[in-house]
Amino acid sequence: MSGESLASNRLVLAITTLDLIREVEGSPPPVEVDVVSLGVPILPLAARLTPMLVLFALLIAGVLVPAFSLVQERESGTLTALLVTPVRSTDVLAAKAALGFILAFVMALVTLWLNGALGIQLAALFGVLAVGALMLAEVGLIYGTAAKDAKVLFTLIKSLNIVLFAPVVFYIFPDWPQWIAQLFPTYWVINPIFEVAVRDASLADVAAQLAVALAMCGAAVPVIVLLGRRLQAQVAAA
Repeated sequence: MSGESLASNRLVLAITTLDLIREVEGSPPPVEVDVVSLGVPILPLAARLTPMLVLFALLIAGVLVPAFSLVQERESGTLTALLVTPVRSTDVLAAKAALGFILAFVMALVTLWLNGALGIQLAALFGVLAVGALMLAEVGLIYGTAAKDAKVLFTLIKSLNIVLFAPVVFYIFPDWPQWIAQLFPTYWVINPIFEVAVRDASLADVAAQLAVALAMCGAAVPVIVLLGRRLQAQVAAA
């Protein structure tokens, strides 16, 4: 052994050599070592970053696309010309929501595929991604109808997206109290995606969390309708 070699390398080499000699000789080792991991095993960092990557995809496609589309059409006057026709504000919002939903679903699915995190429960994965895309598309509609111009929209995004993005921090630092993440609405869609994509959970395992997420989506519908009517009234008055 070289005198410049690390002590840890010399120790590993010596133990490995002894184990090989005992295996050839056929004699059992004098001591059996049983390694026991205490506590909940921590996933690799790459797996713990999966919720952050998926939420980025959902935010960009599901929130920003419908929100900026509504604000841009409002500022350019396209929305005013559209609402003069028999088209109602709810029809416009439904179209924007459909666009955000499709883009968010596809982007989240592609993100998981690129990171090798599709899992084995594909049907369950499609279900949880659909609920996540729906929730974030509704958030985009709320942003787009509440903001009167791009400056207000940027303010909403910078301030409220912290609340939407907060749950993913608790996956990166699993030692933190995990119950705090449940206080944020996006937890109820990100955690099912994480459980299905990374831990191979079934749809039944995350059904309770999806029920909470769907209840939030249902509660957001009257708010969106009300904001849509207010938007139509503001456009008509202008």
